[in-house]
Amino acid sequence: VNLRLEHMYGNGENPNKFFTYVISSCINNSLILKLTKGEQIRDFIHVSDVVSAFLIILQRILLNDHIDSEYSVGSGTSISLKDFVEKVNAGKIDIIEHTQKAIEECKKINNL
Repeated sequence: VNLRLEHMYGNGENPNKFFTYVISSCINNSLILKLTKGEQIRDFIHVSDVVSAFLIILQRILLNDHIDSEYSVGSGTSISLKDFVEKVNAGKIDIIEHTQKAIEECKKINNL
């Protein structure tokens, strides 16, 4: 059985991963995020929901129930990265494209 996992998030996640980066930027009241245009589409799912999916599949295998050879495991709801950031931050952060010009602007603003 192959489980195709969508973009997981949860406790103990690397702080450099997108989901955690956006959340921590909001908590820290960051004014700028270094991002792309955010047109990519993602389906985020909590790690506990992924564990539940594994347990359901294992249970079905043990009961000799019919199972397919492949499953996609996600929330079922996709969102663009830009929309995700806007919803999380409720307008607190200006999203800038991650280009050399944007990096220079960040340095000026932060006196680096």
